[in-house]
Amino acid sequence: VIEDSCQACGSGYKGKKTGTLGALGTYSFDYVKTLTTGEGGMVVTDDPKLYERACEYHDHGHVHNPEVPRGEDPHRITGFNYRMTEIQGAFGLVQLDRLDHVLAEQRKNKGEIKRAIASIRQIQFRDLPDPEGDGGDTLAFFLPDAKLARAFHDHLAKSKVDTKILPSAMNWHFAGHWNHMIQFLPPYRTDAWPKSEALLKRAIALPISVKMGEEQKERIIDAVRQAAREILK
Repeated sequence: VIEDSCQACGSGYKGKKTGTLGALGTYSFDYVKTLTTGEGGMVVTDDPKLYERACEYHDHGHVHNPEVPRGEDPHRITGFNYRMTEIQGAFGLVQLDRLDHVLAEQRKNKGEIKRAIASIRQIQFRDLPDPEGDGGDTLAFFLPDAKLARAFHDHLAKSKVDTKILPSAMNWHFAGHWNHMIQFLPPYRTDAWPKSEALLKRAIALPISVKMGEEQKERIIDAVRQAAREILK
């Protein structure tokens, strides 16, 4: 199992960190992620063979034989140029030292917004299998149906309150919209996950960040309440 933990750096499930639950875990470090180096990411594994293959794949296929010059280094697979720069690595190490602080602030900000809108009767917060492991970077809730969710999103947008992926970017983040890939991967089909699609279309996801001032949080809360008054009559 390759675990997609791109949005979940620092989160966990019942005492284990995300990224360590599968045979191989992946993290993204672009500018909107919990830990950022501007761009780039990281792969983690405790399997030596997978580690070697990942090292080769991210560096043109080099096997990194220390006994020969790099230009004479053999290759076993096709690889790509996915190497981060040394400067990005330095940024990442500093960010890693701040990770606990970032997670704590995100959880605090999320909690404040969630408590402030919890009285809205027709929204249902996403269930968390392990609330203690939540990284707090997203506040997700469901509306009664997809039409209301889209109207809710549009109302938030008019108030200049962004949503995160749902429902505005499902075509990028839900495999049911990936016909350009699925068509080459039988027996998978784009209509293979109807329950997941129905849930996602009803969802609103609010991005939560480490630096959210009181004014920003109040603006989000006011926009959600106003949307509820207008849309959920």
